[in-house]
Amino acid sequence: KKKKKIDVFNYGNHTRDFTYIDDIVAGIIKCVYHPPKKNIKWSGRKPDPASSKDPWKIYNIGNNRPIQLLDYIEALEKVLGMKAKKNFLPLQLGDIANTYANSNNLQKQFGYKPSTSVQDGIYKFIEWYKNFYLKWSMKINNLKLAIIGLGYVGLPLAVEFGKVIQTTGYDLNKKRV
Repeated sequence: KKKKKIDVFNYGNHTRDFTYIDDIVAGIIKCVYHPPKKNIKWSGRKPDPASSKDPWKIYNIGNNRPIQLLDYIEALEKVLGMKAKKNFLPLQLGDIANTYANSNNLQKQFGYKPSTSVQDGIYKFIEWYKNFYLKWSMKINNLKLAIIGLGYVGLPLAVEFGKVIQTTGYDLNKKRV
C-alpha cells in the first residue's frame, strides 16, 4: 500500500494525555459502584461545578501524564515497525497546544489512577486491532448481503457494505442492481 503523509499540527509540539480504554472502563466501574452522596454544603451562591446538592459528581478519568505528540507517533512507529511520513503544519486555529486530564479527584475518592503507559496501551491496542480485524475479515469473506430499497438510505449502505462484502441491492420496483 502507498504510505500517505499524516498531518502533524503545531509541528508536533503538542502535548496530550492519552488514556488506554481498559483504564477508562476500570475508572467508570469504580464510579458506578460507588455513587456520590448529596453535597449538603453545595450552594448556588458559590457553586462547585463538579458536584451538586443532588447525588452526582464529575470525575476526570484520564492518565494525568501528558506526552509530546511526536513521542506518541514514535511509539506507534515502533509497534507498527514502520516510519510515518509526516506533513508538519502550524497550530490549527482554535487548537490548544497542551492539555492533560487532572484525575486527582478520582484518585482521592477511589484510590484509582489509570496506570497503562502510552507505549503499553499502543501495543495492546494494535495487537487487539490486528486480531479483531483479521478474525472479522475472515468471517465476512463468506457473507452475502441483500439490501431492499435503494433510496437515500439503502443506496449509500449498499455502496459502503459493497466495499467489504458481496452486496446485492434491489430497488423498489424489484430490479436487481
